[in-house]
Amino acid sequence: MQNGYKERLNRPYREDILDAYFFDSLEQLRILSDKWLDNYNSKHPHRSMKGLTPNQKCMQLKVSTMKKEELTIEINKEV
Repeated sequence: MQNGYKERLNRPYREDILDAYFFDSLEQLRILSDKWLDNYNSKHPHRSMKGLTPNQKCMQLKVSTMKKEELTIEINKEV
């Protein structure tokens, strides 16, 4: 299934960046790619993440992990 994840990212990147512009340099491509990736990760909701952006999902996972760690510490203190 790894190829499916790559293809899911490649198609919009290709349509939005590679097919949309002519580049004079690799630096110009890098700058546009960085802007596109930042937008894709911070402002673009994903259906597979229940409408969250990747940044929001990452934060949600971090908070969940912290809560689990705190609970584990509390349980260990009681034992």
